[in-house]
Amino acid sequence: MINRLLCLAFLLALWCTPMLWADGTYPIGYAAQQRFERSLAIPLDADLHRVLLVRQRPVWDPQAWVVSLNVKGTTTASTALDGDDVCAAQHVGSQVVLLTAHQGNIEALLLDDSLRCVVRQRVDVPHRNTSAVAQSVGVLRPGRIAFVVNGSLVVCDVTTSSLTARVLDHDVLAAAVMSTPPFSIGYVRQQGSGAFVVVLDTALITRATTPVPASGMVRMESVGTYLAVCSPVGDSLSTQITVVDPRTNRTEFATVDVPPSLLTVFVRDSVLSVAAVRSLTNRYELVVQPLSAIGALDLDARGTPIPNDLHAPIRLQRSGSTLYVIFARGIMSARTDGKMMSSDVLPIGIAGTRLSVLPVSDGVLVRSMQGSVLLRRVEHQAWFVTRFVTTTREYLVPIVLSLIILVLLVMIRRHRRVLRAAMELPGSGLVLQVDSAGRLVRVNEKAAQLLRITSNVPMRRIVRSYMLTESLRSLLEFISGAEMSRSSMSERITLEDADVHRDYVFSAIPLRGSFGRYGGMVITGIDITEALERRRLVNWAQLAHDMQTNLSTIKLNAEQLDESNDVNRERRRRILFQVGVLIQRVRDLVSVGRSEEINRNLVHSAELCTEIRHEFDPGMFPHVTFSMKLRGTMMNVDRLKISRAVRNSVENAIKSLRGQRGTVEIATWFDRTNVYIRVSDTGVGMDPDTLKNMMKPYFTTARDGSGTGIGTMIMQHVMHVHGGTLRVSSEPGVGTQVIFRIPHGMDGTRLRNAQFAVTAESESAL
Repeated sequence: MINRLLCLAFLLALWCTPMLWADGTYPIGYAAQQRFERSLAIPLDADLHRVLLVRQRPVWDPQAWVVSLNVKGTTTASTALDGDDVCAAQHVGSQVVLLTAHQGNIEALLLDDSLRCVVRQRVDVPHRNTSAVAQSVGVLRPGRIAFVVNGSLVVCDVTTSSLTARVLDHDVLAAAVMSTPPFSIGYVRQQGSGAFVVVLDTALITRATTPVPASGMVRMESVGTYLAVCSPVGDSLSTQITVVDPRTNRTEFATVDVPPSLLTVFVRDSVLSVAAVRSLTNRYELVVQPLSAIGALDLDARGTPIPNDLHAPIRLQRSGSTLYVIFARGIMSARTDGKMMSSDVLPIGIAGTRLSVLPVSDGVLVRSMQGSVLLRRVEHQAWFVTRFVTTTREYLVPIVLSLIILVLLVMIRRHRRVLRAAMELPGSGLVLQVDSAGRLVRVNEKAAQLLRITSNVPMRRIVRSYMLTESLRSLLEFISGAEMSRSSMSERITLEDADVHRDYVFSAIPLRGSFGRYGGMVITGIDITEALERRRLVNWAQLAHDMQTNLSTIKLNAEQLDESNDVNRERRRRILFQVGVLIQRVRDLVSVGRSEEINRNLVHSAELCTEIRHEFDPGMFPHVTFSMKLRGTMMNVDRLKISRAVRNSVENAIKSLRGQRGTVEIATWFDRTNVYIRVSDTGVGMDPDTLKNMMKPYFTTARDGSGTGIGTMIMQHVMHVHGGTLRVSSEPGVGTQVIFRIPHGMDGTRLRNAQFAVTAESESAL
């Protein structure tokens, strides 16, 4: 152990050395993994194995736009769109929809998984003299996507071989997909000198219209059940934030001195909040404030300082609970509470007004029409150590050395103390310590008794000299083998102690000194004789416990047979039924009685309880009235084990009546996750002391030898292996109630299909 600690300290010192200059002071980091030059990358799966690349036209070929499919770094398909100027792209399953400008017209193209053009449709949007401006809004539902093209909102419905493009509205400044039914999409529509937020439902019917102040380069975000509109003010260095609740048309406003590209709106702890990157005199800060307080940003807010080596921020974007900030020289991420998670200086090399960050399975994809780059996420397992190193580097070496020395001293003392305590612990079994030369150094009291070592017998002799009797030969062979291998070993050995054969489990644990030097072994032996005997006793006792009632019924009915008539035929039927039950129980014991495994099958709880009730013959228990209240369902359990547990509870309930007239009620019901079986009686009940002790193994109140205390053990064990619980309540003179809670072990669909109720019934054994 000490040697391993020294090696660990040495490796830690080597590992910490590069940390003095490595950027690992945050929980995660990002590194550039793959670049897609002059291409908009559209991932077709979460792992980025299949990527669609829309590449800008080369300078030497102004007529060509190239769309290619990249599978694990290899181009598998591509197509050149002669004369088509790609404006926006969006994948729908394995297909791709492109919006292109072709000969002054806007067209929608549907490409299959081989990038062949399947459908080309002209879209009726206003024509502009300059190049078309388009943006993919997103997927509204499977097979339906939305774009904003030249200020027109276009919705495309896609099937395998068809494409239908519709223009829903014009003069659209921005749009966002909504994920809160019944709303589907919201957009900002310019009308004269004002603007309106329009919300459409899943059928693309207008559900809400709210006037908002908006103009110019407007940003729109879907924030839970809200829509946030960020509009530039004046010279675009300030932003007017308008949050609209489409359910009530209620609006909230705030103005902040930050450009629209450097802020985002989100809901945190049910409060509308704003994250913004603000510029101070010599640095930038990330500030997170409630929307109602963001107006006092310059006066009151205290933000998270951003490292200066990242330079100027370009874009702030939120994805889930993570904030991403793209800088001229790197990327930073933070939680929505403002706590920084990463800060990495690396060449992004991407510009453009449509710059966006898309999280993928193991990183983020930064992209625009001018290019894309995949940044791989790196987990910094010991980032707090690195941060500590960077802030306390001049104190690091003496602190580390002091800690190593302190830990070594503590480990040495603890090693000696633990070994000494193990020798002296009464319940530790047999303990022997052998040194590296094979000499017996120390033994505890139990081991000394086994080896016949007294105070007159000297220690530090070869182990063989203490084991001269034939009864200890197996133990000597085990110790010799452990010394030769010098590794951990474990073996079951039977030894003779005072003419009694006892079973032990011996283990050998090697002791290591400094630099891995072998320092001997500790041999421990645990006596398992009583545990084995107890297990055998439980198996035989269970057999007798299960057969007792059935054998009594057979004996009673057999003694009353005197002539062939209807009564005797009925008694014969009962005998055959009980014999069948007895045979089945014996088979159960042979097959699963000794196994801890669960053989699950579908069982109906009401049917199971009915079967158990009919195992108790009315002629055997004429004083018992059985009441059945069953509301059953299917459960995936071990039928044999559950039957045994419930049957034991019914037998205990009958015994509690003590031959007096009374009722035994069997009930079952269920909820979404569990099935409940209740067995209650009107017997003598239990006082608090008896109720407290009844869960103990082998506890019984029977003084005539009829009880073994095994039935309750079986019930507890069956509930334990099924992941359920057993609850017992009782009151003297009133009766006892036992409730089994059994997880049904079925998924929701199978449970709903399997449920059917059984009406309550009551029957008498008379």
